[in-house]
Amino acid sequence: MDYNKFMKLKILLLSITLLITLAACSGSSENLVKTCEIEQLRTLAEQGKADAQFNLYEALRERKCGTNSPKEATSWLVKAAENGHTGDHSAAGATGLLALSYDPFFDRSDIGIEKDVSQAIYWYKRVVDEYVNYDDYLANMRLAGIYRVGLGVKQD
Repeated sequence: MDYNKFMKLKILLLSITLLITLAACSGSSENLVKTCEIEQLRTLAEQGKADAQFNLYEALRERKCGTNSPKEATSWLVKAAENGHTGDHSAAGATGLLALSYDPFFDRSDIGIEKDVSQAIYWYKRVVDEYVNYDDYLANMRLAGIYRVGLGVKQD
């Protein structure tokens, strides 16, 4: 192979590598977690981006990239829910996860939130009000279960 062809091939390969790197670091909060760019992720989260807030919650909770701050993780989960994070795995996203975390009959102790009936009711109602799909049905069922045992309602 002559020198000119070699240089053209080298430039092409470098260009492809650069494009792949730029695509991986395009600001997607998931990509920032994968590449351990926690400070960039934190910046996006502080700007109010719900996906970034949820991904920062996951990174801190799961101790990704050397992080370990369950209390801070919980605060980002709440912010993501307040900002309407919908998520990829569940249409209710952070809102549904937060409701389950507070639910006195559902074990999500790994999240680090103390059980609180009034908070569970509040977040389940948000799921019911904001999402019209299977998640709102599940939220209604869990809410009914809480009410059925007399929690969160006036006693007769």
